[in-house]
Amino acid sequence: PSGERHSVLFQLKEYPPEASPAVILRYIERYHVLQQLGVDAIDVSSVRPPMIRYFADVAKRYDARALRRFAPAKRYTLMACFLVESHKTMLDHLVALHDQLLTKKMREAHHAFEQRYQRLRRQYRRGLLKLIATGNALLDPARSPETTLTTLLQDLDASALRYAVEICTERHQLEERGEIDALRARYPGLRRYLPAFFALPFQGEPGSEQLLKGLDLVRQLDGGTLANANISIASG
Repeated sequence: PSGERHSVLFQLKEYPPEASPAVILRYIERYHVLQQLGVDAIDVSSVRPPMIRYFADVAKRYDARALRRFAPAKRYTLMACFLVESHKTMLDHLVALHDQLLTKKMREAHHAFEQRYQRLRRQYRRGLLKLIATGNALLDPARSPETTLTTLLQDLDASALRYAVEICTERHQLEERGEIDALRARYPGLRRYLPAFFALPFQGEPGSEQLLKGLDLVRQLDGGTLANANISIASG
């Protein structure tokens, strides 16, 4: 509907807010609206890039009513430059928002990891001491070789030993992959926008070919076509 498109065009003047899945999805929607408007077909090749940016900045200062007061040639030039520049910077904004959100999630994951690590700290020390004491008791040469397992567990306090094993196991798992697991726990939120984000037609400067190949690999993984795809990526 034209009303929705007008609203989206007005929102193109806004600077991206703090990143969130909803914000990124909103910007992806705006990108597709520009595509539907046929921005790719606007030919501004005769206008130098600095002038395109200048005209786009001028257009941002006016609302629709004010733009209508300009002569058609000026009005259409301003809007064409504004749309072309918005289309060009939209992907840049989306990459920046994605990077900002990933940084935020990684910071949250690291904080959650640190909190859990600190919580286990004292318990781990006690558990480790218990396991050391257990090992010493088992290896004590003064202990009769006829000691039964039941008697041994009674002497060692089986429940305390079991708790020590659980705590030390949890600490080991935390050190091995605790921060990764904390980040994975935040993946469902990222998943809200990632499929639509991966589908965007990203381009890169010379030298970013490996990055684009990596992005194509992610698309294949996300689309479930990896098994049938040639994913050989040259090292570089």
